[in-house]
Order: sequence, then structure tokens, then C-alpha cells
Amino acid sequence: MATKTSSTTKQKLSLPHILLLVAGLLFILKFLLDGGMPSPSSDLITFIAGLFTLIVIIGFYCCFLFFVKGCSSTTRALAPSILVLALYGQYAMNFGNPDVSRYVAGIASMIFTLIIVSGFVYLFFHNKVLGYVFSFGSLIYALFVLVSYFVVMIMGLVDGGSFDTMQFFVAMFLSGGLVCAGTSVLLISRRSAW
Repeated sequence: MATKTSSTTKQKLSLPHILLLVAGLLFILKFLLDGGMPSPSSDLITFIAGLFTLIVIIGFYCCFLFFVKGCSSTTRALAPSILVLALYGQYAMNFGNPDVSRYVAGIASMIFTLIIVSGFVYLFFHNKVLGYVFSFGSLIYALFVLVSYFVVMIMGLVDGGSFDTMQFFVAMFLSGGLVCAGTSVLLISRRSAW
């Protein structure tokens, strides 16, 4: 009996599933660091609204992950991750030059929209092409986030600014979550039939 339970656990915790769980955790951490944690020092209405948003996001994430029945464990891990990414995953792209920033931010915005749309549709249809679009879009957007962060950080340090630990973790959590989500769906899609 113990052997059957451990083999069942191993099946549920495949590498793509673990990567999706890590991605969701990183997206939640990014949300919390990037203004998701309400400050009691703000006015009462802002604090209540922030607290409500925090409870709804974390509550939905945990509820969908642990209590929703009738769908695969991969879907249960991917769906709340895509929701948090859609709501709080966009990153302000800055590449020093206003014209370059505008063009790159436009391309990044299109890729972000493609990620969200293909991710949501992939949840329902598990189409291999949609999986590849979501995967490569996530990896490209993660690269945009990293390059944008490092350009801004280097420009700030050259201008005499200081290293912002919070922004570092926001960029790393977002890009790490995108890499984990993209890699997991890529692994799943490679095993799927055309």
C-alpha cells in the first residue's frame, strides 16, 4: 500500500508540475513585493482595498490549487499562475533612450498579450502550437524583463544612485516565474501529439 501511495505522489509531482508550482509562488512573491502588500500607514480606504485585493488573490490562488476538483494537477497549477501573471505581471520596460524604450515596450506589450491569451486558451484546449507560443513568449518576455532591469540598474548606478534591492527581487521573481512557466509548458507540449 505504501508503494502505491509513493508512486501516485511521484506521478503528481512531475517536473512540469513542480515548475508550475514554483512559477506561481514566484508570481505571488512578485505581486507582494510590487505593491501587493497593503501599508497600514496609507489612508483607511486604500488599506482596506489593498487588503481585500491581497486576500482575493492569495485566496483564489490557494483555493484553485488545493480545492478545485475535476481537472488535472497541471491545469490547477497553471490557471492561478496565469491569472496572477495577467493581473500583475506586466513590467515597465526602460532601455535608456525614450525612442528605443517606446519600441521595445510596444513589442514587449504585444508579447505579454500573446502570453496571456495563448496561456488561457491552452488551459482549455491543450493545443501543442498554443503551448509553444506560450512557452517561447514567456521566455522572450523574461529576457526583456532582465535586460530592462539591468539597463535601468546600470544607468542608475552610473548616475550615482544606489542599488534597489526591492526592484532586483521584483525583476528576478517575475523573470524566474516566466522561465519556470514557459519551461514547464514547453516540456508538456513536447510530449503532446500534433
